[in-house]
Amino acid sequence: TMALPIKEIKKYNFYPSLRARACRVWIAKFNGQPSSFNCVFVDNQGGAIQAVAKTRDLPTFAAIVIEGNHYEIKGFYTYENRAVNTVAAHDAVIDLKSNTKITGIEAITPFVPRYYFNFIDYAHIMTKSKSSRILTDVLGRLKALQPLEQVMVRGQTLENKIEFMLENIRGEELRITLWGDSARDFDGLALHNLPSPVIIAFAGFRVTEFKGKPNLNSTTASLWYFNPDIPECLAYKHFFAQLPVEIQQLPSSSNVVLSIKEQIKENRRTIHEILCMNPYEHK
Repeated sequence: TMALPIKEIKKYNFYPSLRARACRVWIAKFNGQPSSFNCVFVDNQGGAIQAVAKTRDLPTFAAIVIEGNHYEIKGFYTYENRAVNTVAAHDAVIDLKSNTKITGIEAITPFVPRYYFNFIDYAHIMTKSKSSRILTDVLGRLKALQPLEQVMVRGQTLENKIEFMLENIRGEELRITLWGDSARDFDGLALHNLPSPVIIAFAGFRVTEFKGKPNLNSTTASLWYFNPDIPECLAYKHFFAQLPVEIQQLPSSSNVVLSIKEQIKENRRTIHEILCMNPYEHK
């Protein structure tokens, strides 16, 4: 029998078997709690489809499906891809239920690439991605970083945030922001042990606008890969090999919440200083 091509999978159907590679795997979180298991299965005909398991079956599939490995998925239904955060442009989604059997298999031939990215050039991000339901992937050299901080969001909730400035080979910059669980999950220490230049693929981001420029915000589907082994990285490695580059530290946000100690220190004045202050300027 011929193997089922991913491109031919339809929504609201039952399929006995699919052989594919798990090229992206993530666990979506909601308020810090795991809410769904997700992966993208890719075949060697350029097809990619998302598979999702609800909270109840999450531990089962998280234990079985390892990113980069090849699998046979047996006995599964599909439903319509209506997800807000979708990473594969396919009409259908594979429904991973407790009776869906997934078993590891040998590498598929012809070869299926290890990674599945849908990179967009910085210049086209606003036009291509702002209205798109499909999340955006970008690649670049890490130029600057603003470490984890807590900011006030909408004047009421404290949220964790990390900012990055990426740079492409043309020297164009792009701002990337990790929020909440994504910011907490980011391993800043791993960065310090990497050789320069640090090339990062940020995958599964939502495009917004910040001061007239594109800003990529993390979603529940966001992942990042340091120096991934992909052809696109070679140009960066070659280009930046001649330039010794340091990762800059970005200044803190204006709405960052200072610790109590810092607040006290910031407002502290001697009596002499207070006597010399203009009361109309310093309420």
